[in-house]
Amino acid sequence: MDVLDLKVVPFRGAELTVALCEQVAAGYAAAFGWSAEMSAADFANEHAEFYVLLRGSEELLGFVSLHHVLDEATVNGVFVLPEWRQQGLAGHLLAFVLEQLAARDVVHVFLEVRALNVAARALYASAGFEELVVRKAYYHNPVDDAVIMQKRLGEEV
Repeated sequence: MDVLDLKVVPFRGAELTVALCEQVAAGYAAAFGWSAEMSAADFANEHAEFYVLLRGSEELLGFVSLHHVLDEATVNGVFVLPEWRQQGLAGHLLAFVLEQLAARDVVHVFLEVRALNVAARALYASAGFEELVVRKAYYHNPVDDAVIMQKRLGEEV
């Protein structure tokens, strides 16, 4: 793999090409159980942003999706294709996104993760996220707690 062929491209949902929409929607479905309707609604959300990790011009390897309003952002998902996992891509992608948000004066970044998703929780902790609260039995199929996490990027103005 030629590392120089990888790039991160930010998009608003409405800016994603049809091919990227399909790939992101497939990632949402595989990793988060989202329906096609949920994906379409997120693409249309004026606050939705996607940082897409590409190899070449349109081969999606992963993405971070988030909603950004004023000085807060909520990460909806961090996804890397299974065959590209365990190579540090999610950590590098998340670090890039956090740098971009900090440069845009975002102060608080929140996310929610399944308590049983040990790998994701470790990724977020290594990126500086702290656990705020646990919502008991929040998820279903399977039942699991939701862990709400936050990272402060700067000071409030």
